[in-house]
Amino acid sequence: MQPPSPDVPARSGSPFRTAALLTILLITVSVVSADAARLDLRGPAGAEVLIDGEVRGELPLDEPIEIATGLRMLAVRAPGYAVHREPVQVDGPEDRITIDLDLVRLSRWQAMGSSSVLAGLGQLYQRRPVSGWTMMALQAGAWLSLAGAEAQYQDARDDYLEAVTAYEDAITSAEVRRARESMDETFDDVESKNDLRTYATVAIIAIGAYSVFDAWRAHGSFFAGPTVDSPAFSSASTPTRGLGVEMGWRWTF
Repeated sequence: MQPPSPDVPARSGSPFRTAALLTILLITVSVVSADAARLDLRGPAGAEVLIDGEVRGELPLDEPIEIATGLRMLAVRAPGYAVHREPVQVDGPEDRITIDLDLVRLSRWQAMGSSSVLAGLGQLYQRRPVSGWTMMALQAGAWLSLAGAEAQYQDARDDYLEAVTAYEDAITSAEVRRARESMDETFDDVESKNDLRTYATVAIIAIGAYSVFDAWRAHGSFFAGPTVDSPAFSSASTPTRGLGVEMGWRWTF
């Protein structure tokens, strides 16, 4: 007679339990993914897609973007185009949203021509407000410097002409000496003020030339400007329209 075998804990069913758990997990993940709101975009290839300031992909999309419910801020940017921004209202996870994008192409020559008229205009046309207003302020400051230098130059020139007249009218040697000294001083002042005029003129030309060059160089960049997220945008139902300026062409800032 064989001795009774010791009791061994039963392990039957454990592989089946693991397989069942994995199946339930996969089903749950599929259901959650299927229940997420989806956003499908169609637009120029290579455009970058941002949701609430976060990069979510590049066009053409391999698959629709999962997007959270609520008011979201969509931004699409591509080199040489104005950034497209619009609010997207997602009511629930069952939403399926499709948007056909029509990005506004910007002209490199128009940007350069704008900057040649006034430094910074090309950058504003390219939706680069920081660079645009900075260059415009620098050139405006150079113009003000030139105006001030011109006024000082005219005053110094008048003083010099008066000194020349006094020198010509001098009779005594003392008068001649004083008139000569005054004439030399005022002449040096005229030269100094003329140098200021030259520096201001060079600054105006240099700032304008750099603005034109920068408009040409940066035209292949993303003209995104400041990133706008949904909390800051949630108080408005539609994007605000910028200030329009028309001067041969039309710029919207």
